[in-house]
Order: sequence, then C-alpha cells, then structure tokens
Amino acid sequence: MTYLPRLSTLLCCFCLLGSSLTYSQSQNVLASPLIDFDSLINPQEGLGDMVVSTDRLASEVGLSMLKAGGNAVDAAVATGFALAVTYPRAGNLGGGGFMLISEAESGDAHFIDFRETAPAAATRDMFLKPDGTVDKMRAYFSHQSAGVPGTVAGLLHALEHYGSLPLETVIQPRSIWHAMALP
Repeated sequence: MTYLPRLSTLLCCFCLLGSSLTYSQSQNVLASPLIDFDSLINPQEGLGDMVVSTDRLASEVGLSMLKAGGNAVDAAVATGFALAVTYPRAGNLGGGGFMLISEAESGDAHFIDFRETAPAAATRDMFLKPDGTVDKMRAYFSHQSAGVPGTVAGLLHALEHYGSLPLETVIQPRSIWHAMALP
C-alpha cells in the first residue's frame, strides 16, 4: 500500500437512491420537530478530525480508523462499508460512486470513478424494438437493465492505493462494533 502522510481533503460521494415522500407523509414530516436528537441520523459538531455520513454509527466506525492512525481514505472506506450495514437502503455495495482525494503535501488530486457499468454482454441496440423505438419495459424493468455495481471495487482500489491501514482492520473494525450497542 502506498503511504500518504496526511490527506487534507477527501470527498466521497456515494450514489444514494431514496424514495420520495407522498403528500400525506410529507405532512407528517412537517408536523414533527426539525431535528430529533435521539435519532441515529442527526447533525453532530466537532473539532479536529471528523467523519460525516448519513448514519452516526457508520461515522463512528470511520472515526475509529483515524484514531487507529489511519488516514482519511481509511476512514471513508470503513464508513462506506459500515453504511452497507447501518443504512442499507442507500444502495451502498450494490451501487457506485466517486471519490476525490487531495494530498496535502504534494497538492496532487486523484479522482476515482466507481459508478455502475453496463454488463459485458450489453450492446448499443439491446433495448430497441424491431421498428427501432425504445422498449421502455425491457430498458427499465428487465434483468438486462441492471448495472454491474462498482462500490466494492472502488473502495478497495482507494484503500489499496491511498489508504494506510490493512483491509482486515478497515472492513471489520471489531473494537468499535463491540463497543456499540445498537438501539
């Protein structure tokens, strides 16, 4: 693994697919408090090193990587894998994303694109009807329209090339999971 002494900026965007609220659901949301401080998903403030995600437990897993001497990539990868457990409705391992890494000392920037890709057998015309129009049912709802996920390969690539901790530590931070009691 390549050792990077300090990464100043890490932007990791996971493609999150969520469902939209119906009108009646949105009315209930508006009637509830803006922030539920007992929730696992709420804003937290801090000084110094920090990890941010849609779930507090996953963020704590990432923070444990920084406390273990890891860098921002170690934290991002651990958080990404933890989100597959704590926030599975976001897609995570079955999706894809992007990662932008900026090295503090050299100023070099690295962009990793690990979005979903088309299957190897995909062809340009595979969703066209004999008359040349698009077969929307096949394009949207068939097994042929499923993309090949890229998240696992992308996170492992980032860890291998820019992380500083071993995969075994990052993918299963036992001390943090055992210390936490899920509600």
